[in-house]
Amino acid sequence: MMTCAKSHGNAFVRIGITGTGQMPCYRIFHQAGEQRAETIYGSYWDTHDPLEKEDAVNANWSTASMSFEEIDALLKEKINWKKKT
Repeated sequence: MMTCAKSHGNAFVRIGITGTGQMPCYRIFHQAGEQRAETIYGSYWDTHDPLEKEDAVNANWSTASMSFEEIDALLKEKINWKKKT
């Protein structure tokens, strides 16, 4: 997700909504252009291996997403990360 954010200025993630849900797949995308159109950066299994094209269809993904900044804040909160002063 960080490489997408660095390359495109933003990054978002959606969770897969098919399967058992125990170890969900995820999709990373960025928004581009004046229309802020979603462009898929990659879709991955829970093991971080890329999904095959036929498994990455749009119907398999949640409609909600989280931004890179939201994920970063959540992870920092969970590990009690404090910026050194």
